Amino acid sequence: WLWIVVAAAAIEQAVAANPHDVELANLWAAVLREQPNLLGEEQGKQFPDAAHRELAGEVATRYMLVDYKPVQDFYLKFSVGGGRLTVDPLLLGALSARGHVGLTGAHEMDAAVDLLSADLDVFWPLLHGRGSRVPSVTGLLTGSLAFKGPLAKPVVSGKLTAYNGRWKDVGYDTIDLRFEGVYPGIRFKDSRIIPSEGPGLNISGSIDMSDLGRLATQVS
Repeated sequence: WLWIVVAAAAIEQAVAANPHDVELANLWAAVLREQPNLLGEEQGKQFPDAAHRELAGEVATRYMLVDYKPVQDFYLKFSVGGGRLTVDPLLLGALSARGHVGLTGAHEMDAAVDLLSADLDVFWPLLHGRGSRVPSVTGLLTGSLAFKGPLAKPVVSGKLTAYNGRWKDVGYDTIDLRFEGVYPGIRFKDSRIIPSEGPGLNISGSIDMSDLGRLATQVS
């Protein structure tokens, strides 16, 4: 979030300075100039001017290509003031998010993320990219997540439900996950799988989100 707002602020300033002739190299240079002023030299450093600095803006993309491939449209509305960054909303495909994070101290945050009919084929490769040995899952995913507390170890809670897909070679009607914990530890509660045929299965256990390579062995 902090990098998003820095980039957005720099782009907004560059465009305002010369709206008819803005080059990508100039925008990146503006981001590099702005970063030390707003965020400090390194992660975790205090931001002495954050309490009185104010800015606001919007960033949006449409019909964007990355490596000649289309990517999801993106919209961000943000503000910085009163010692915190507020995002309301961030929209990216089936994902929407809103909330705020402090720019000083422990960087207290209070944020919510909602998913509406996201295709699991999009999300699952992210886990495999981090070394996860979990079998592939297909279907549609909906749900919500909440994050509250210090940025390094927020309290995480949420509910995710997948519909009408396959897990390994077994079809399922519903996978219902409810969980909470202090990041990176997440514990499942009242969670279950309803297969297309046969009895339902309860899900229990905890996940260490910092070790997704062992995800398959952490849940029973």
